Amino acid sequence: MIELIFVIVILGILAAVAVPKLAATRDDAVISMIAHNTMTAAFEVATYATAQGRTEVNINDMSKAMGLLVGKGLATDTGASRAEIRTKPGASTCLIFRIENVGGNTEILRLEDGGATDENCQRLQNLIDFSSYPMPLRGNVVSL
Repeated sequence: MIELIFVIVILGILAAVAVPKLAATRDDAVISMIAHNTMTAAFEVATYATAQGRTEVNINDMSKAMGLLVGKGLATDTGASRAEIRTKPGASTCLIFRIENVGGNTEILRLEDGGATDENCQRLQNLIDFSSYPMPLRGNVVSL
């Protein structure tokens, strides 16, 4: 009987250590998926702007990757050539994805810090290469 109690105690200790590790692994996977879809959305928007010679006010109309984030509650397409990306549904905005008209029929894509300061947001921002932004989308002369 005592041996059985020791086995149960050991299994309880192992479970107490393993469960938080598994939860952290899930968060890492979600953050990685958000970063991947954000970068894919940027590529899709740039491709759309090049192919169509214009952009749309809804990011979802140009990017299936952004549509996936919106569908999961991880982004909001504001309809003003702007999307707000978060790490959890209902969380603060972590990234702002927006198309800006800089004049002369010239547009650029900006990806910026959304102001959230939680740990998951910081981890997401560390996965994004901000040196690629602003990204020229269309127009004759792009001033960055």
